[in-house]
Amino acid sequence: MFKKDLFKKILKYFLISTPFLGIAAIVVYFSTSWKQLPLISASGSSAIFPLITEYSNIYDESDIVVQAGGSGVGISAALNNTKNFGMASKNPKGLDGDKKQEWIDKRMKTITIAWDGIGIVYKSSSNNDTLNITSNNILKIYQAFAGYESISFNDLDSNNSSKETIKTYAREGGSEKSGTADAFYKDSRLKPSSGILSEVEKKALETGSYGKNTIPTAEANSQAWSSIKDSLDKNTMIYLSAGFILNNKKEILDNGFKIATYNGVELSKDKIANSYNWYRPFNLIVSLKNIDDATKKFINWTITESATRDQILDNLGYIKLDASDTNKVNDWSKSDADLGYCGA
Repeated sequence: MFKKDLFKKILKYFLISTPFLGIAAIVVYFSTSWKQLPLISASGSSAIFPLITEYSNIYDESDIVVQAGGSGVGISAALNNTKNFGMASKNPKGLDGDKKQEWIDKRMKTITIAWDGIGIVYKSSSNNDTLNITSNNILKIYQAFAGYESISFNDLDSNNSSKETIKTYAREGGSEKSGTADAFYKDSRLKPSSGILSEVEKKALETGSYGKNTIPTAEANSQAWSSIKDSLDKNTMIYLSAGFILNNKKEILDNGFKIATYNGVELSKDKIANSYNWYRPFNLIVSLKNIDDATKKFINWTITESATRDQILDNLGYIKLDASDTNKVNDWSKSDADLGYCGA
């Protein structure tokens, strides 16, 4: 199989040493040894983007072109067949009406290839700036990120004496567009001990129509973090991918931020989906009516046991599938609707 970097080295050698003969030699080599690779295109979740990019660098049976843009973009790309697969760091829940029927008719399939956690990073003006997320304060945390209520760290955790209003940073477009925002809002697995969100607050978290105390950020974790890290506000808070937090922990702490605990459990990769129970899936979405063999082969490759791919997941701070997860996605004869999955 022809490699682009090898071609460049050969081309450089011949053009330097024998410029006229070299061109002819390259043409002969190129025409006899080069093999056209299938092209696979993908778009969607900015959290999944670096994982698929790393995979594409070592996968040698197709050329993979991947773009970020948010989980909503990935779901639409798969449904509208503008890409070979879509990337979504959330499940396509709550389908209704024409959209649900289209999901059924096009035999859409959601394939989980890894898991990631959600963490909250914060900076408080108090010296005793703890923040422990529980069912007792999760509602106020959602209210803080909606941006319409003046919420302080003291409201969230009595061990924190700061009573100034928290400035929160949340993804533009809310949970409808961002998989990270969706997981933050819907996958905490904490039931508020009392109270409910107002309709305005629900809409803010769902659509990104935040109040004055919340600053919208771009979807990518790196861009969201950049928005808050240089802020002059003394009381700030943001939700980020656990993989991003763990891979950038030193920078986060060096900038004066702390990482919230979840029911007293510190964020760490080995505790996600265990005692630290705030996590979300990394999904690839395809239409079984339109999927080609190259795309199916690549997706199968992403969920096959491999020390190299396990190392990539580990380096990015993500969690690999266990055997039961793998068994669920290997059946290409069944769509989401066949399985009663993802609201279809």
